[in-house]
Amino acid sequence: MQMFALFIWITSCIAMHSKSELLGIQKRTNDGILSVNSSKFNGFCQGPRDYFIVALFADVENEAGCKISQEFVPVFEKVVGAYMDDYGNTGKAFFAILDYSDIQHDYQDVSLLTVPQVWIYPPTNKMDYSTDYDSKPGDHACCFDETTEHLAYQIPESLLTKSIQENSLEFAQFLAEILQIQLYLKSEFDMSHFISYLLGLFLLTQLIRKRRDKIRKRLAGSYIWQVLSLVSILISISGYNFCSQRGVPFLPLNDKGARMFLSGGQQYQFGSEVLISIVVYLSLAICVIVLICIPRISNPLRRNFGALFFATFLFLGYNILTSIFIIKNPSYPFNFINIPIF
Repeated sequence: MQMFALFIWITSCIAMHSKSELLGIQKRTNDGILSVNSSKFNGFCQGPRDYFIVALFADVENEAGCKISQEFVPVFEKVVGAYMDDYGNTGKAFFAILDYSDIQHDYQDVSLLTVPQVWIYPPTNKMDYSTDYDSKPGDHACCFDETTEHLAYQIPESLLTKSIQENSLEFAQFLAEILQIQLYLKSEFDMSHFISYLLGLFLLTQLIRKRRDKIRKRLAGSYIWQVLSLVSILISISGYNFCSQRGVPFLPLNDKGARMFLSGGQQYQFGSEVLISIVVYLSLAICVIVLICIPRISNPLRRNFGALFFATFLFLGYNILTSIFIIKNPSYPFNFINIPIF
């Protein structure tokens, strides 16, 4: 009963404004977060809404000495900043931070057992958004039904052991699945890394310039260029830049403590997916090259056996690739045999 009262309370506090009014209030903030306090509650009333409300309940003033709240508030602000950069004018969602002490002091009938908590309230008009979320059992996202009051984000127990960037990536993935958008977190500019890369590139170019004749002779007629080209292609198609720019985890743990090799949905991927995609594409490429060279074998028995073996391996490898892609996109229809190796 207390949870339902809190739902009615927060909805009545914010939802009475139209989307255009909330957009105006949001633009007047520095970070896009609506600071809701008791002095604003009387001017609000209930009403329909065609947008999401993402509310963070936390010990903002640090009166209770909640260290987790102090660590998660910057995570919340970072993700909201990423949303505001790309979707600030859309009115798809509005964000608010509510202080735990104000709630307990001004509303004695509302009780939060733990903070911080993030609650997401969907639009009241179910036709304004799709419930066909790109998720699988165990993911954060789930479908809203007629009886769902809100969706809560489970604050990870590893919050204090991870960096703000890592925690922000997890929360951004959760929020992106719910809002059905793509959130891009910008890394802060590191001058020391920039100078080190610049200095290293300068020294490398000077070394190549001084020894260009020797390097040209050694590379002439070798397979180094072919290998470097193949490596660069595999790195490009594997999503390595995505992982390096966002600092994604390599092998994260799910809620049950098991390793996750693949992430659901096409908007995100783990570091392990880089190696998985490279191995799969490289194996398929080797099979194709071997099949091209097999007709040169003079022994008919070996030639036929080799062609049958590598053609079968190519067929299975392609179905492994499509099975992996089905995890990323469950609606993908072109898969002959589902091989769930991950």
